[in-house]
Amino acid sequence: PGQAGPLLEACVTDFGSFDSADMSAEGDIFGPQLPPSMAGGVEAPRLGGEEDSDFGPQLPPSTAGVDAVLVYDPDDLSLQVFDADTGGGPASAARRRRRGTAGDTEGGPIATSTRHYPGLDVGDSDNSADSDGEGAAPLLPVSHQIALSAHTKTVTSIALDRSGARMVTGGSDSDVYFWDFAGMTRELRPFRHIERPLGAYQVRSLDFSPTADRVLVCGSSSQPVILDRDGRKLTTLIKGDMYIRDMRHTKGHVAACTGGKWHPTDANAIATASEDGTVRLWDVDVAMERGDDASSLNVNGGQRAVYVLRDSRGIKTACTSVAWAPGGETLMSGGRDGSLQLWEVRAKAYQPVLLAARAVPRSEAIADASRPAATARAAHAPGADVTCIRWRADGRVLASRSTDGTLKLWDIRRLDAPVAEWGDLPALHPMTGLDFSPDGSILVTGTSVKKGQGKPTLDFFSTRTLGRVARMEVDGAAVVPILWHPRLNQILLGNSDGKAYALYDPTLSEKGAMLCSVKAAPKRGMLSYMGEGFSQAMHIVTPHALPMFRQENDDHRKKRKLDRKDPLKSRKPEQVLSGPGTGGKLAVSYQQALLASMSGGISGLGGTRDKIDAFKTEDPREELLKYAKMAEENPVFVSPAYTTNQPVGADPTAGTYPKFAKTVEPEDEAQDSD
Repeated sequence: PGQAGPLLEACVTDFGSFDSADMSAEGDIFGPQLPPSMAGGVEAPRLGGEEDSDFGPQLPPSTAGVDAVLVYDPDDLSLQVFDADTGGGPASAARRRRRGTAGDTEGGPIATSTRHYPGLDVGDSDNSADSDGEGAAPLLPVSHQIALSAHTKTVTSIALDRSGARMVTGGSDSDVYFWDFAGMTRELRPFRHIERPLGAYQVRSLDFSPTADRVLVCGSSSQPVILDRDGRKLTTLIKGDMYIRDMRHTKGHVAACTGGKWHPTDANAIATASEDGTVRLWDVDVAMERGDDASSLNVNGGQRAVYVLRDSRGIKTACTSVAWAPGGETLMSGGRDGSLQLWEVRAKAYQPVLLAARAVPRSEAIADASRPAATARAAHAPGADVTCIRWRADGRVLASRSTDGTLKLWDIRRLDAPVAEWGDLPALHPMTGLDFSPDGSILVTGTSVKKGQGKPTLDFFSTRTLGRVARMEVDGAAVVPILWHPRLNQILLGNSDGKAYALYDPTLSEKGAMLCSVKAAPKRGMLSYMGEGFSQAMHIVTPHALPMFRQENDDHRKKRKLDRKDPLKSRKPEQVLSGPGTGGKLAVSYQQALLASMSGGISGLGGTRDKIDAFKTEDPREELLKYAKMAEENPVFVSPAYTTNQPVGADPTAGTYPKFAKTVEPEDEAQDSD
C-alpha cells in the first residue's frame, strides 16, 4: 500500500490537456506517453526502468538523436486494426507499425528508408506521404510472387480463411480448387479438386464462414451451394418460383446469382445477390436440415428476409454485388443501374411453416416492403455493373468498383458524393475486385486489357492523400479478383490466364505463400510416375497406340447410324418443314415442296408460281397419252422384258400361250376317286 500511494493519487487526479512538447527529455520512450499533469506535478513514472516492471511488457529505451515520439491516437485506424487479431493492445499495434518503417540501430538514430520494388512505379513523395508527415513511400508486399496454376480459364473468385492457411479458387471453367499453404511444396499443387459443384455454371463468388469450416459457392446458377472445409457438399439452397412476379413471395432466387457473403460474426447467416433484383438472407442450419435433395417437398428452405433493389423509377434492377459491414448490422448492395443501396438488417427470428391437413404449401418468408436506409443513385454509370464493394475495418468508409472504369471511395454518413474518385481503370470482367490494406490506408485494384493491347496493372491509391501511390504491371490479360489478407499481409489475385498469383515480401509478410515457396518437393522413387521432371524424361508410349499398330475396331451399327444422319450418304430427300421456320428456312406446304422438287423448280413461293399457272392451262390427260404412241413404236421397258422371260412355247405375238397343268381342287380330287 505504501508503494501504490503515488499511483493511486495519479489515478484520481483530473487529466488535463496533453501536449507531447511538454514531455521531458529523460522520459523519451516508445509507446503511449502519460500526461505530465497527472499526480499534481508528480513526475510521470518511466516505463523503461526495472522498478516499473509491474506496468507490463518492457519497451526499448529511446535512441539518442530522435525527437519525435509516436503517440497513440484512438482515431488512427492503423494503430487498431491488429488489436482484434492479436489482442496485443495499442502499444503492440504501434510497434508493428514502426517495424515496417524503422528499426533499432545501436549507437545511432533509427533509419527510415524508401524501398523501391522491381517493376513498381512509385509515385511522388508528396502524393505518397503519410498523414503524419514522414514523407516516405509506403512499403508494399509485392517484391516476390508465386503462381498457382490449376484452372483452364479465368480465375473469377478467391477466398481465404481468417488464419490464412487455406485458400479456395473458382473460375470460368466451373471448377473449384482447394489449396493448403502449409501442406504445399514448391510444386504448388492443390490438394482437392471439386469438379463443377454448380453444374456447368460459372463460379462467380466464394467466401469462408467466420469459423472457417464452410464455404459458400455462388455462380451463374440460381442455387448457391455450401461446402465444408474439405470440399464435400453440405446443401444446395432452394430455388424460387420463376412464375411469381413479386420477388418477395418467392422462397429462393429465380435468376443467376452474382455474389454471396457470409456474415462477419454469425456463422449461421449468409447473404446472396442475384440478377432477379434481390438480396436474400438465409438461415444456414435450416437450409442444411433440408439437405441436398432437389426433389424434396420440404418448403422450409431457410430464407429469412428479401430485399428488392429498385432504380429511381421504381423498376426492379439486378443486384451485381453485396457486402456486409464489419459489424454485420448493415448491408451494402450495388445495382446494375449504377446505384449503391444500404440496408439495415433487421430480420425476424426464423419461424418454420406449419402445414395443416390437405393444405397448400406456402413460402416460409414473406419480407416486409422495406426500403434502403440510404441510397447513392448516381454512384456509377447507369447500365454498368458494380463489380465489387469493400468496407474498411472501421465500418464508416467503403470503396466501390464498376465496369465503367472508375474506383470510388465513400463515407456512409454522406452518400450524396464520393470522397474520392479515380478513373482510367478499365474493367472488362463483372467480377473485378478491390481491397483495402490491413491498416486501411491503401486501396488496391486491377485493370483489364484486350489481347495484344498491353499488360494489366495493379494500382495502389492512398485513402489519406487521395492520390495514386504506385502502379505495377502483372502477367496475363486481366486482374479479376483481389484479396489483401490482413493477417498475412499478402495480395492474392486471379488472372485471366487461369492462374492465381500471391504477392508477398519476406520482410513484411507472414506465413501464407512464404511457407510453400521454400519447401522442397519430396523425393520419389524410380517406380513413382508422379512429378514433372520424371514424366518429361521418361515419356512412355504404348506400341498399340501408334497409328501403324492400331487395330481398327469400328462398330458397324454405329457407323450405319451415323451414315443415316448424313444426307449425302443416305440420299435422304429434304424433309418438309412445317410449323415455325428454323435455321433461316421458311415453313412450306406439301404442295409447294412437291413443286419445288420437280425439275426446273425453284424453292419458295416465287419459283412455284409459274408451275401453278402451267397446270391451269395444260390438260393432264393429253400430257399422259402423248407417251403412248412412243411406247408402241419403241418398246423399251415392258415388252422386251416379257419377251426374254416368257416360258418355252409361248408366243404372245401369235396369240399362243403355253399349257400349264390344271390345278385340281381337293373336292374335285375326291369326286374322281369315287
